[in-house]
Amino acid sequence: MATLSSLVSLVYTLSTGEKKYFTIKTGLNGGKKDYWLLYKLIEDQVPRQELKKQFEKKSTGSSFETACKYLFKLLLDALLELRVESDKHLALLTDTIKATLLFEKNLYGDCFDRLKSIREKARKSEMKLVEIMALKLEMQYHSNLNFSIISENELTAKQMAVQNLLNDEKKINQYNSLYKLLRQRIIENGLIKNEAQKNKLNDLVLSELDLVVHPASENIESKKLRLLFQSHYFVATNDYDSALRIFYELNTIFENQEVMLPGNVSDYISMLESVLSSLRTIGRHKDMDFFLQKLQLPITVPGYIQLNIDCIFFIYKSAQLLSSLQFKEALLLMQDTEKTLLKRIHLVSKQKQLEVFLYMALCCFSNQRYTDALVYIERVLSVPRQYQMLTCFRMFRILKLLIHHEMQYYDLLFDEIRSVKRGIKYKESNAFLLEKILVKYIENASISMTGKERNKLCLEIKEQFEIIGKSHYEVDLATLFDFKTWIEKRLLHRK
Repeated sequence: MATLSSLVSLVYTLSTGEKKYFTIKTGLNGGKKDYWLLYKLIEDQVPRQELKKQFEKKSTGSSFETACKYLFKLLLDALLELRVESDKHLALLTDTIKATLLFEKNLYGDCFDRLKSIREKARKSEMKLVEIMALKLEMQYHSNLNFSIISENELTAKQMAVQNLLNDEKKINQYNSLYKLLRQRIIENGLIKNEAQKNKLNDLVLSELDLVVHPASENIESKKLRLLFQSHYFVATNDYDSALRIFYELNTIFENQEVMLPGNVSDYISMLESVLSSLRTIGRHKDMDFFLQKLQLPITVPGYIQLNIDCIFFIYKSAQLLSSLQFKEALLLMQDTEKTLLKRIHLVSKQKQLEVFLYMALCCFSNQRYTDALVYIERVLSVPRQYQMLTCFRMFRILKLLIHHEMQYYDLLFDEIRSVKRGIKYKESNAFLLEKILVKYIENASISMTGKERNKLCLEIKEQFEIIGKSHYEVDLATLFDFKTWIEKRLLHRK
């Protein structure tokens, strides 16, 4: 049942404060209501297939379907009221409805005073769409009153104000469209691996250049979106130094905003994630602490955003710990995260799930808990084809090879090597040199080699890793794990 599925997901994503507000609002503490019974059953995590049976057994005869719909409505009403109290943007939208009600009740002065207040607050917080809405309502109501209390000059000034705001909004929308298209391509295709893939972004670059060459009046919002586009483009094309310079400027803009709207929160989190990814890629792991702390926002955010923040924190904190060889600390972080995150992991994007499972597998692998690592790997190897070209998915295949090698599962190892080699041959243009190096090492490691042969192979691999270190297109995969040290240790100190 779609309604039940949505209801269960809604209850599971409620924060502690939201649950408390809902309980107080509905006065559930003092009465025995059937929708309260259903709410408690879901909160106690009764299996979905058992909910109806348990409800009918304990209820006073109410319809299960009716209780689901009514509880869903009550929850949404409570969440809306709570959001209006904390969200200035939503509060102003609610005020516009109140202004409409005042006008309908012939309280014209109160109506226009409220609309003026809305415009001033919206202008101060750069909520242009809200300001446009308030101005258009004002002009409509003056028209309804036959312009009896407004002069032609005042009306013209309001019309010009709307036109100027629409021009600003057009510029914002153009930058926003380019930024979202770029992010969508990065998420779907991963970071750039060769010049041909880089050239596929030229249409977006030319559009952005046209906006820069023919600028309208730039405001904070359009500047922020322009910098977001440029920084994400630099990350996608592996120019991390340029990206970081822009990220620091962006961080200042976000933190100086008086009001952070829901969309701005998402953009801010996306920016922090890109900063952390860039720092990880160029090996500046100590600098990650500053931005990891920034993930602890001073405001209450919706559950889905907080879940995304929790995922990002785990990914990059574990990356930081693993890079500094704090393997036990990374494992403890994984175990603590596993208790809360895995229950809700299905609510985030598939790519984010892959990254979380990858670092859980890496935490286990680094602590020689190979069987546990394989459990996480097997959870993702059957993902749809469009995700299989992502860097993190390629890392799962590599990690599985390393585990089979460490556990001496040679039959499985050779099957896996053949599978990886087929993938490299089929997707030669997208294949990483690192994948070829690891396959070559494992194939040679499975046969007996003299010390001289091991030293020779180690020297060859070292030269290839120097090539990887100079390649912008290889570094993204190579920085996920210290493959060079892992191979050298086994070649030169093989037991």
